[in-house]
Amino acid sequence: MDLSVKAFLGLLAFVGVTRVVEMAISRRNQRALAARGARKIPERVFPWMVLGHAAVLAGAGLEVVALRRPFIPPLAAAMGALFVLATALRW
Repeated sequence: MDLSVKAFLGLLAFVGVTRVVEMAISRRNQRALAARGARKIPERVFPWMVLGHAAVLAGAGLEVVALRRPFIPPLAAAMGALFVLATALRW
């Protein structure tokens, strides 16, 4: 397996871990709000959102591994910059 593929899969794993951390923070905030009297509104779509996001991450990894997508440095640099900016915006 090529180094760029390993790096990309590592990036996908990092994104997955950060999403789990974000969900833990969200649950903690929900408990704090509930302790102050807020009521939780049922989120019927939430499991589907989690499934959709997980499928996108898994599909991205599968695409690179199964279809042997080439590493294109200018595209990687641009998408890496967008990833860093989007992650900074999320946090």
